[in-house]
Amino acid sequence: MEDPTAFSKLFGGFHWQQAVYSFWESFFCVAMSTGLVVLFKEKFNGCGKLALFLKDNAFGVYVFHAPILVAITMALKGFQLNPVAKMYIMSLIVIPTTFILVSLIRKIPIVEKYFT
Repeated sequence: MEDPTAFSKLFGGFHWQQAVYSFWESFFCVAMSTGLVVLFKEKFNGCGKLALFLKDNAFGVYVFHAPILVAITMALKGFQLNPVAKMYIMSLIVIPTTFILVSLIRKIPIVEKYFT
């Protein structure tokens, strides 16, 4: 019959099995992370129209998202919903609205001249 404590030595304590498992786990995690970075660099290093639009407007969204979020939230504060459901609904409204407003702000001639 197999020793029931042999398997448990893998998951804790000062045992050689735990040391080997820890080294293997660390090596595997680093190798997977590096492999995924290389994979995405080689195979998925492109930008479509949507990704380009999001990338171009990302800093503006970072700057302007708070007042836009507060304005839309205050406008819709009368709706009584579950808070989690309301958060998801607000996310679906606020994120596209913020990106669209920032893209419109970037088309103002003086903004376009100095900040684009």
